[in-house]
Amino acid sequence: MLGADSLRAHKIYSYRLSNGMTQAEFAQMCNASNEVVAGWEKGVMPEEEHLKKLSEILETPIEKLIGR
Repeated sequence: MLGADSLRAHKIYSYRLSNGMTQAEFAQMCNASNEVVAGWEKGVMPEEEHLKKLSEILETPIEKLIGR
């Protein structure tokens, strides 16, 4: 079973690909850098400032994104 970090990373990656976006396009949508998005897709926890935006974009509660 995948942990919360892996599930979050997969959800971000899948959303981006299914919408035909590059990391740069998704980063712009999230007000983040390409490097930050690459980190998220590898399981790095998003900073608090990005969690609300990610929650809205991915239509997922923040609690689920952070594994609670």
